[in-house]
Amino acid sequence: MASIDLAGTELGDTLDHLTQYNDPDLNLLVTAIRRLATRELTLTETQTLGVALAGDIDSMDATGAIGLLHAHLHNPTTNPALTRLPFDQQDTAAQYGKATAHALTDSQLRNTASLACASLAHSGQCSNCGAWFENWPGGICDACRNR
Repeated sequence: MASIDLAGTELGDTLDHLTQYNDPDLNLLVTAIRRLATRELTLTETQTLGVALAGDIDSMDATGAIGLLHAHLHNPTTNPALTRLPFDQQDTAAQYGKATAHALTDSQLRNTASLACASLAHSGQCSNCGAWFENWPGGICDACRNR
């Protein structure tokens, strides 16, 4: 089986850029993403990873986790390094951290990821209520759309 090469792709370039921060934990994340992108997957694994990365309707996915981590790192209550800053600067950082978390945990962000995952199956999940329907590509079901 041919190896998947990320060189010169938008994903490969982004991962290469992230390694420039020289943080060992961030490098673990980069390695994990690179491995997921280059390994041979089954259809089921592709669907599962699609949901796990950005398609969980409750934002209990990797994208949601990164947003919540961003808020965690920018909160003086959870990151003591920020307590050395003036209070107004701590508050501003915390507000922007929360805004980032909100953006990355917004259920609307999951619509396209859910549709991508559902397009691989013969059934689909409503990105609003979570119900599954046979022979439906996913998105927002009629019951949720007509509320």
